[in-house]
Amino acid sequence: MAPTTICRTSRIVASLARCQAPYPISASSCAAALDALAPSARLRSHQAAADVRVERNRLRSTLTTLQCVRQVLRSDANFLLVRFHDAQLAWERLIDAGIVVRDMRADPRLQDALRITVGSPEQNARLLEALR
Repeated sequence: MAPTTICRTSRIVASLARCQAPYPISASSCAAALDALAPSARLRSHQAAADVRVERNRLRSTLTTLQCVRQVLRSDANFLLVRFHDAQLAWERLIDAGIVVRDMRADPRLQDALRITVGSPEQNARLLEALR
């Protein structure tokens, strides 16, 4: 290639590089994003969120009746922060039942708390049974 052709090619590549997004998105990623924004996908997402709200409220109501529970903090998320009279015993019961929750006791303000993710009705029933 002649030096002028190389120089011109370099300028074109540099110009195109300035127009390119810093993190190019693949065609398959674009297709997946568009699929996620489709009305049917949005409807499924709204339904899943509604299901979580229903289960969160049911789980919260039932947890507050258990003798081992000291307090269930209000939540608008997909998890509940639960304070126990004996968090270690609750942790052990849940682990023994194969249920993993987030141990919050390392925080000095939450030494009696476990974070419980809202699951399906069946998963939540197993959790409640393990704590009874």
